[in-house]
Amino acid sequence: MMERLRAQKPVYTILIAIIIATIPCYCLGFVALGIRPSPLTPTPIPATTETAVPDASATPYEVGPGTGTPSKT
Repeated sequence: MMERLRAQKPVYTILIAIIIATIPCYCLGFVALGIRPSPLTPTPIPATTETAVPDASATPYEVGPGTGTPSKT
């Protein structure tokens, strides 16, 4: 049993060293999150003006079935 613990000791030492070595990275990450700039607020885009399109019923000509040429109303 003691030999098994002695064999695992270097593994525990390496894992603990890795954990201790990564602590500064976590601290820097939390500091970076704390001092990050505020998100940009979107600026409103001015509304576009639409031009009126004449309706199909607003044409001055009347075309009916059987008439070859349009007649003015």
